[in-house]
Amino acid sequence: MAGMRVSAPGKVILHGEHAVVYGKTAIAVSVGLRTTMDIKAVTDHVILLMPDLNKSYSWPTEQLQSLALLTNIPSQENPQPAPPEVLTKIRQFLTNSVSVDPDNGVISFLYLYLSLLPHCPPLSARITSDIPIGAGLGSSAALSVCFASGLLLYGRNGNGIALNNGNGMVDDNENVKKSVVENGNPSMEKLGSRLDLSTKEKEVICSWAFMSEKIMHGTPSGIDNSVSTYGGVVTFCSGSMTPQSDLSGLDILLTNTCVGRNTRQLVAAVKERYDIFPEVVQPIMEAVDKLSLAALDTFQACRVKNFSDCSTEFSQLESLVDMNQGLLASLGVSHPSLEKVIQITAAYGLHTKLTGAGGGGVAFSLVTPGTDKNKVEKAKCELELSGFKCYTASIGGTGVMAWDLQLI
Repeated sequence: MAGMRVSAPGKVILHGEHAVVYGKTAIAVSVGLRTTMDIKAVTDHVILLMPDLNKSYSWPTEQLQSLALLTNIPSQENPQPAPPEVLTKIRQFLTNSVSVDPDNGVISFLYLYLSLLPHCPPLSARITSDIPIGAGLGSSAALSVCFASGLLLYGRNGNGIALNNGNGMVDDNENVKKSVVENGNPSMEKLGSRLDLSTKEKEVICSWAFMSEKIMHGTPSGIDNSVSTYGGVVTFCSGSMTPQSDLSGLDILLTNTCVGRNTRQLVAAVKERYDIFPEVVQPIMEAVDKLSLAALDTFQACRVKNFSDCSTEFSQLESLVDMNQGLLASLGVSHPSLEKVIQITAAYGLHTKLTGAGGGGVAFSLVTPGTDKNKVEKAKCELELSGFKCYTASIGGTGVMAWDLQLI
């Protein structure tokens, strides 16, 4: 085996945004936009390639061994948050080695590498992604799940020594930019068999991904990395997450307004409105909770029918999308760009709401088996002509996946 390929999906919150902060139910689903990491043995260096971001990093293994001694990360049976002093040392190491302000994603990669592969084997990790960054679709969680699964499985499957193909060592160090950054994908490997990940392995992957998310975001909820690991549907209420039946069979049209939003400010603004008008806002939160539960029941009814002959249920789901958008708008978290997306898609019979914090960001339109796909394409065309970015994706599919990479 030449190495590993791992892949993890992004996520969309279908219902329950903002209300989840007040102990109400939120529904999150995996989305068919994925991040992929190929990891393989090389000689002498650890190489991290991010061609989508036009970034690449390379560290001699001797330097990382010295960093391992300096950080003195203990062997961990159960993943633990990175101590602040360890992160400070990794950040200083990166500042000295790359001469730029270190990215939290790279810090996270090195923390998981030192924790899961303490003997510091040389390797190359190449990351590509379909998930737009900063759009509230769980891009960092998918990256964290790839870090966790790739490094964990790579070490567990007996890798960690430089690969010998009979003609000498494979050495990516001199050819990183030529073979990978410029040409995109080296042709030395082919995809082998898919690995069967046990429930226990997924639990460990999810826990390590959560540690990575803590490095990137400080106090994540755990929803994003859970959905990315397990796939399907996850409900979240009062700090408790519950996996649900998958929703394979439904699609969504995602529209990125390309309007930046500040989640912290939006959450604070809802809190201020709640404090000023508690007797008004509390019933809105209760309505969102009931709406989320109604949507979950309707999804499950569709699942029992294998999403066949579900026209009544699909109509109900569309109505719930419309109602939820109205409730969110009453909380002040919509935006003119989102309203324009809703107006354009409504002209083609689609039902659309914001997802995530709102204030811009991304909206989704429900696409059921009964939706006229020609109208979806026409809506997509008009949205893109209006300056928005669109993605059509399945929802509720498989979470983290892994394959062998084999030499050809």
